[in-house]
Amino acid sequence: MANKLYIKEFETIPVIGATAAQIWNEPHSVFQGFTVSSTHAESSAFGTKTKYVCITSDQNVAYLVTTAATAAVAGTDFPLWANNYLCFAVRPGDTLSAVLWS
Repeated sequence: MANKLYIKEFETIPVIGATAAQIWNEPHSVFQGFTVSSTHAESSAFGTKTKYVCITSDQNVAYLVTTAATAAVAGTDFPLWANNYLCFAVRPGDTLSAVLWS
């Protein structure tokens, strides 16, 4: 496999009535992917208007969202199992660090 982690960045989520919906506005504003190794790798900084991301990977990874280029650590940072999706809020300028999790 390619050991890739993919990120879609979103600036808003839809509001239905007065409640934020648990869905994402497509199209996304930015898409990036990067190769993850057994040491680690980092994404580019999220966009200045990015508030939400949705991530997926073709391998098991541990990830860490950070303002610095701190590497994720397998076994201590949050795992994302292969071929699953996870969506969450972030701050503009944050980066995502990831490492393979075996």
